[in-house]
Amino acid sequence: MKCRENYNIVFAFELLQKIKYTIGGHERHWISKFSNINVQVPSLEEQKAITEILTTADRELKLLQEELEEEKRKKKALMQLLLTGIVRVNS
Repeated sequence: MKCRENYNIVFAFELLQKIKYTIGGHERHWISKFSNINVQVPSLEEQKAITEILTTADRELKLLQEELEEEKRKKKALMQLLLTGIVRVNS
């Protein structure tokens, strides 16, 4: 897919992701729904800056999600050790 001049493809993708729309039936959604939506688009420089911020945020969220999954794995392993009595808690 190629965007028109003065449009950033990643910005356009992110913008389309924000459209709240429930798909139903067998309509041609682009023609009947999306082609009639008008949005204000910032300059290409602003689009690039917004895209960089969103990309950085996405990377950070992915890293945090990976850390969360690792902590869940650690918790599960520790719970298994506690339940089997291999590790005891001193009170």
